Amino acid sequence: MRGLPVVARELRVASRRGSSYAVRFLGATGAAILGGLFLLATELPGALAPDGRGLMTLLSVAGLGLALVSGPVFTADSLSREKREGTLGLLFLTDLRGWDVVVGKYVALGLVPVQGMLAMFPIGAMSVFLGGVGWMELWGVLGVVAGVMGVSLAWGLWVSSGAVDERWAVGVSLVGMAVWVGVPWVLGVMGVAGGVGGVTILARVGVWGPWGQLELARGLSPGTGLGGLGWVLGVHACMAVGLVAWTGLRLGRRGWVEDGGAVRGGEAMGRRGRGVSGEGGLAWAGWGGRGMRGVVGWSTAGVVVVAWGAFFWGLGSNPFGGGRVVGNVVEAGQWLLKILVAVHGVHVLQDGLRNGTLELLVTTPEPSARLWAGHLAALRKVFLVPFVVLSLSDVGLGVGVKLAMGGDWPSRTAQCLAGAMPAVAESAIHGLDMVAVAFHSALGALRMDRPAKAILRTLLLVLVVPALVCGVFCGSGRLVVDLVVIAAASQRLDRFRDLVRDAAGRDLAVRGG
Repeated sequence: MRGLPVVARELRVASRRGSSYAVRFLGATGAAILGGLFLLATELPGALAPDGRGLMTLLSVAGLGLALVSGPVFTADSLSREKREGTLGLLFLTDLRGWDVVVGKYVALGLVPVQGMLAMFPIGAMSVFLGGVGWMELWGVLGVVAGVMGVSLAWGLWVSSGAVDERWAVGVSLVGMAVWVGVPWVLGVMGVAGGVGGVTILARVGVWGPWGQLELARGLSPGTGLGGLGWVLGVHACMAVGLVAWTGLRLGRRGWVEDGGAVRGGEAMGRRGRGVSGEGGLAWAGWGGRGMRGVVGWSTAGVVVVAWGAFFWGLGSNPFGGGRVVGNVVEAGQWLLKILVAVHGVHVLQDGLRNGTLELLVTTPEPSARLWAGHLAALRKVFLVPFVVLSLSDVGLGVGVKLAMGGDWPSRTAQCLAGAMPAVAESAIHGLDMVAVAFHSALGALRMDRPAKAILRTLLLVLVVPALVCGVFCGSGRLVVDLVVIAAASQRLDRFRDLVRDAAGRDLAVRGG
């Protein structure tokens, strides 16, 4: 096969990246810790001792999360990086075809998350011996996670084949996975809430989303066989093969040739950076690029439309059945916005280090405080309006849900306040989360060599771990974590110029080595 040299090349590159080993190590270590805790818990007396279903639930959710982010993390910037560095055209000077390049990258880059998934499998098998989980359920969950991972990797490659900007490729890949998870789930819940006539068709739509497929796999038993899950896994395979083939055709038609408009220079900066013209050079660099602004704007609009659509749909049922769906949709939109803040903040600084913009800025007399303020200004111009729109929608939907549910209230004002105050508190927490993400992502971008490492570290330490420890809706614990992160990062970012010089020196040493 002519694509095997591409596989070997990508595997050699991956072997020099620490993230290739970190995925396996974190997957195996995290699963082993969970398994050990469940084994210790089996010594508890009577009904307090858990069975294997709880362990299986945690591992299946973790595996599905790894599968969904594998495309945005591992393949979304694979072809676009080749375009930026000018090496994709060199590959086509050989006898390689577009199909060979795409399949080679798909196989090589997909091995890293597959190894992380397989590292968790032995602990998943332990849940069978703890009781409450059958072998059919275990194999079904593994099949769903593998299928979702295959689609995610293929989707990332497809997006990368039409992109040059790294932030745009990663952002579109994340939004695509979020839509695939969110839309079928929302429609399925709406169908269950309606529960009459043709509305039940929507309940079946939920099975075609990753979360519905995972729930279907967790309900398998030896007596039922695969059932509808076999069709789902077949559709996964067709989706992955179709996306890979489409990507190969796009490259085969010389879609990799840049048209001169993918990366625009300073002629558009005055028009694009008008809102940050007084904030310094780094603000201009962070504001440039329409890709991320388009991703943020369209994803925010989609969340608002889905949330309000679910609310008005729920008004048709008696009693009102759309409160849980509405709250979860807006919550998912806020979390998506925080992830995009990390992606954009890291890539702005990493791009500045690669193209020399940051080194040029630190040679000017502009102080560290102004450089850092410019970076924050760029993030504010991109994300503030979408955050305000989501927050106002959350408040309005909270009031609407309370009014729709009715109840015995002293006054209409008290009823409206009861719906608005939780939404205001949640919006405040999400806003502080975004500030903490902006601070920590900037520090990680200047201290780590790869954007994916900085993004994953920020999401884990600032968002995922506090949410797991404090609970998704536990405001006080998350507020404390955010304040600690902001205080610790701000002390280091006061020396922004020194951090840039150190990062530029490391980058030069790596390239020279």
